[in-house]
Amino acid sequence: IDHLGNRRLRSIGELLQNQFRTGLVRMERVVRERMSIHDVETLTPQILINIRPITAAVKEFFGSSQLSQFMDQT
Repeated sequence: IDHLGNRRLRSIGELLQNQFRTGLVRMERVVRERMSIHDVETLTPQILINIRPITAAVKEFFGSSQLSQFMDQT
C-alpha cells in the first residue's frame, strides 16, 4: 500500500497542460495526414492547421474536469 506522504497534488496548470498536450498531439496527427494527401507545393498553413482538436481538448477539460464540477457545486 502506498504511503499518503508519497502522493502529490497536481496543480490546475499541470492538468491543463496535459490536456493541451493531448490536443496538440491530435492536431499533429491531422497535419501529418493532410501533408500526405495534398501536393506539397500547394500547401499553406491555412490548409494544414486546424485548431479544433486543441479547442475540443480544452473545452473537454473545463466541461468534464472534476475540479470544474466541484466549482459548479459551490
